[in-house]
Amino acid sequence: GLVFGGPLIGSLVGTYLCGPIADSIANFFTRRNQGIREPEMRLPTCIIAAFLTFFGALISGLCFHYQTHWIGPIFGYGVLSTGGQMGATLAMSYSLDCHRELSVELMVTVASLKSAYAWIWTWVMNEFLARDGPLKALMTVAAINMGIYLTTFGLYFWGKPIRVWL
Repeated sequence: GLVFGGPLIGSLVGTYLCGPIADSIANFFTRRNQGIREPEMRLPTCIIAAFLTFFGALISGLCFHYQTHWIGPIFGYGVLSTGGQMGATLAMSYSLDCHRELSVELMVTVASLKSAYAWIWTWVMNEFLARDGPLKALMTVAAINMGIYLTTFGLYFWGKPIRVWL
């Protein structure tokens, strides 16, 4: 019954930490850019989110695979949720920084994409877990998340030209 305690705490921590961390990273890059701030300056925070997401999935997967104490996978889920929530919060912040005039549409779109992603996983995960085991399933989750986080590099380098073009 307490399995979702780790993800709940992790999500709250990720939401709380993302703002201050993203702001301090953006402030660092703003100083390096002679005081001119761009929305893309928040995106390096995704490195931290990707790290947490990957290692949270790895911790949970290994703890399930080697049948450790129950707190191991719950802790891993918490770390995974911290990274995932940081990624979602950062996506929302970046979108709003880029297109403030579309704030309502952006919030609905990002929330819908996040929910669709979660729905797809819940739809296929039980069969995947039963067939291949938790380690392979969680490493697949980590790999897909890493692929999504890698798109951030493209936005970091080409986000401004894309914004100008739009």
